[in-house]
Amino acid sequence: AMDRRAPPAKGRCARRSMAHCRVCGSAKARFAFHRQGRRYWKCDECHSVTADMTAEQYLALAPSYDLGSWIESADLRSARRTLGVEEKIAVLRRHAPPNCEKIRMLDIGCGAGGYLLAAKELGWEAIGVDPSEPHSRIGRSLGLDIRVAPFNSADCQDAGFDLVMLSHVIEHIYDQRAFVSDVLRVLRPGGVLLMITPNAASLASRISGRFWPMFKPVDHVSMITPSALRFIAPSDANCRWRTTEYESEVLTTFMVAVRDCLRELRRSGSDTAAEPAYGGAPSEAPDLAGRLLRSAKEKAIALLSWPLHLLAKGLRRQACLVVEIEKARM
Repeated sequence: AMDRRAPPAKGRCARRSMAHCRVCGSAKARFAFHRQGRRYWKCDECHSVTADMTAEQYLALAPSYDLGSWIESADLRSARRTLGVEEKIAVLRRHAPPNCEKIRMLDIGCGAGGYLLAAKELGWEAIGVDPSEPHSRIGRSLGLDIRVAPFNSADCQDAGFDLVMLSHVIEHIYDQRAFVSDVLRVLRPGGVLLMITPNAASLASRISGRFWPMFKPVDHVSMITPSALRFIAPSDANCRWRTTEYESEVLTTFMVAVRDCLRELRRSGSDTAAEPAYGGAPSEAPDLAGRLLRSAKEKAIALLSWPLHLLAKGLRRQACLVVEIEKARM
């Protein structure tokens, strides 16, 4: 286990400081950096980056991911746009298990139900679980079947799902191998677990360093790479992966990292409060002028981003890791 009694390592000692990696179990995790008062370790075996904390500290985390009260009063059309339903329909179509007359899907950590709404429009049978009552309430107002609870396979009496979604969930999980093993119990043989997660080996993460925005949420405790998949997925499962990103993602990520770095430098030596941990989406809907201005900025940034985007794509180091784990057939 990681030595949590030792003081923060610095300089050469920091580079020699080693621990067991929580993702792959090797003794090749080294101290990487501090962020928001927490130590992070990077594994030389699977290249994952993990927050240094005990299981008890992990369970005590209480992040807020409130989407804001405005979405609760939004009509279906606005909710579809906010939840990115069209994009999610494309994802589900691409990863739908073949030879299924009517797909049964479970979305773990479904939030307000974007993937559930997409599945419903495809004619699938879809169920969601999420520990957030505000998120679940929004999804249920859209007619979605969402159960307010953390996932536990023992609670799924109606198992045998064709597809299980883990969209931006696995990075929140303390013991990923045990969690994936539990999730696979509710899949039918040949069913697919689809994981979407930030890629800790991406070009965006490498150029951003410790200021990579994905380290900012307080419960992003286990950031994985493609090299970690062989330790997370069972040996008898068929595991496939690819990377993807928005065209402007590398540049915009780096811009956010530079901003956070400058903020930290300004706070250095002062009594200013620590950097707030990221907690979710804006609390109110942007007005039309704001949306138009943002759209113009996004187009300009996308144009400037193309060289970095093409480099990340060619190296398979795009910002988002998309993983299919197919459960072994009987």
